[in-house]
Amino acid sequence: MLAGEWQPERIALYDEPALDDLRLTWRLGVRAVALDATSRTVTLEGGERVTADGVVIATGARTRTLRGGEHLDGVYTLRTLADSLAIRAEFDARPGGVVVVGAGFIGAEVAATARGRGLDVTMVEMAETPLERVLGAEMGRVCAEVHADHGVDLRLGVGVEELVGAPEAAGRRPVRGGRRAAASPAGSARVRQVVLTDGTRLDADVVVVGVGVIPNTEWLEGSGLEIDNGVVCDETCLAAPGASSRSSASTAPATSCSTAASSPNAPPGKKPWTSPAPSPERHRQSVGVAIRAVRVERDSPPRAPIVRTFPDSVESGDYRER
Repeated sequence: MLAGEWQPERIALYDEPALDDLRLTWRLGVRAVALDATSRTVTLEGGERVTADGVVIATGARTRTLRGGEHLDGVYTLRTLADSLAIRAEFDARPGGVVVVGAGFIGAEVAATARGRGLDVTMVEMAETPLERVLGAEMGRVCAEVHADHGVDLRLGVGVEELVGAPEAAGRRPVRGGRRAAASPAGSARVRQVVLTDGTRLDADVVVVGVGVIPNTEWLEGSGLEIDNGVVCDETCLAAPGASSRSSASTAPATSCSTAASSPNAPPGKKPWTSPAPSPERHRQSVGVAIRAVRVERDSPPRAPIVRTFPDSVESGDYRER
């Protein structure tokens, strides 16, 4: 998508007939505002309460941003399809310089794609080695060398102090926040420089920020679940004692009724994927999705809340011969 080689239709995860076959009852455009884990009751905005035999919490996460960037054209995070299309439109306009803040998986993909399109790219990372926390120091150095070999200007061990904007030319139609804005009046600001913590100033027409996410767990306060930078689960991703396994929820009869509700700040249309086998230790899950309250047949045994986590499926930077 970001490279301009695919169109949105190619990455669609489902179509309307497939959804109809699931025989679901949807609560679209409605937020879940509270959960009582003991009674397995989800409260929706407006006061409606949905009680179920099992609850899957999948309310996603929102991207972290850089202070001062929210009011500047040309500054993006990458979370949704709309974000990807907006950044692609910026790349199509052949910007003079692209600065990627964060050298994790998102930053690596964006930097690799921008370089593949022939753009000048600088990648800024606070750690001394990219991806060291998830891949280890040795593989992190290999990733850094690959980026450098392909022309990415790496700035490691340094952070961002400030984003500097300048008045936008009258009549320009910037793309911000995953959507195309109306023609900007004279005097509106666009990012022009990224000031680093060591005093370096990087010229930039486009800045893509990939510095992590914040789990959407505010609505779970008072739910009875343990919240610590995400929902705390056991080794099977269950958040409450006695909760059933994933298979017991996923194999509910085809005649069962499911109710889905979106949560605060959760991106619409997000779909889960199956995660690798978890560690046998209790761990924090800082990701989530939408809430699904699964109602099973009356003769089925009661099920306690089920928490499943669905990490974003990403790959490392992709450099290809062109």
